[in-house]
Amino acid sequence: MARVQWTQRQDIGPSARMWCPLAYDSVRNLSYLFGGWPAPTDTWAWDGRYWTMVSRLGPEQRSGHSMTFDSARGDSVLFGGGTPNDGRMLGDTWSFDGTDWAQVEDIGPSPRQLHCAAYDSARGVLVLFGGMYQSTGPDGGLWFRGDTWEWDGKAWTQREEEGPAARITASMAFDNIKNRIVLFGGQIHANTVADDTWEWNGTTWTQVADTGPVARADAAMTSTGGALLLHGGMLANGAPFGDTWQWSSGVWSKMQDFGPAPRHGHAMTYDSDRRSVTLFGGQQDPSPKLFGDTWEATEM
Repeated sequence: MARVQWTQRQDIGPSARMWCPLAYDSVRNLSYLFGGWPAPTDTWAWDGRYWTMVSRLGPEQRSGHSMTFDSARGDSVLFGGGTPNDGRMLGDTWSFDGTDWAQVEDIGPSPRQLHCAAYDSARGVLVLFGGMYQSTGPDGGLWFRGDTWEWDGKAWTQREEEGPAARITASMAFDNIKNRIVLFGGQIHANTVADDTWEWNGTTWTQVADTGPVARADAAMTSTGGALLLHGGMLANGAPFGDTWQWSSGVWSKMQDFGPAPRHGHAMTYDSDRRSVTLFGGQQDPSPKLFGDTWEATEM
C-alpha cells in the first residue's frame, strides 16, 4: 500500500469497547470479534457492510485476550485475557468455527492478558508473546512477561525466553514477504513505552529497527499481504495517536494523520477477499471515551 484512504463504515453493531481483537476468517470471508472491555460475552461477524451477532455463548467474559485465525485448520483461536469483576488472569485456549465455540486446551502459557499474537502461515503456527500476569505470595503484584509460545493446533510449546524486553500491549503481525513475525512497541514499565521493532523467524528474535513510529503502546497492527499497517496507540501518559504507518522491506513509512479519531486498545484486521483493513473500537484518553465505530482502509 503506497497510500490508504480511511472511510467510516458503520457505527451500529457491537457496543463501544476496547481490548477486543478482530480475526479475519478467510474460509468464511468474515471478520470475527469476541468480548472486550467492559467485557460482554457476545461474538460478532463483520461482512464489509453489516455487523451480525452470531453467538452469545462461548468463553467467559474477558478483555485483553488474543484472537487469531488459523488458516491451516480453518478456525479462530482465542487465548487468555482478564475477567472484569474479580481481575482473574485466564490461560484457556478456545477455537471458533464460525458457529460454535469449543475449549481446546487449558495447558500452555501461564494465565495472562494484554499479550500479542499473530499467525505464521509459512510454518502453520500461532505465535504468542508477552503479556501481564498476577503473582501471589511475598512478591505479589502485576508483572510483565517476555516469553514466546507457539500453538500448532494441538498443543502449546514454549519457544524462547530471550528477545524483546518483557512488555504488554505490543503490536504483532506476520510479514508474508519475509515470512517473519514482526513485533513493535508496547509498554515495558509503568511509565515507559517502546519504539523498537523485532522479527521472529521461528527460532530467534532479532531487533531490526529502532526508528519509525514514535514510542507507543496499545496500537493496532495487521498484515495486508505485501506490507504491515499500524494505526494509533498511546504515549505512557495515555495521550492517543491517530496516525497510520506502514512496515515494508524492513522500513517504516508514515502514511497519513487523518482518519479515525486518535485512540488506543482498538482492533484491526485485513479482509483479503475485499482487500481492505477493518478497524473497530478503542478508547480515547485523557478524557476516557470508548468507541463503537467501524472504519475501513483501502489502497489508493
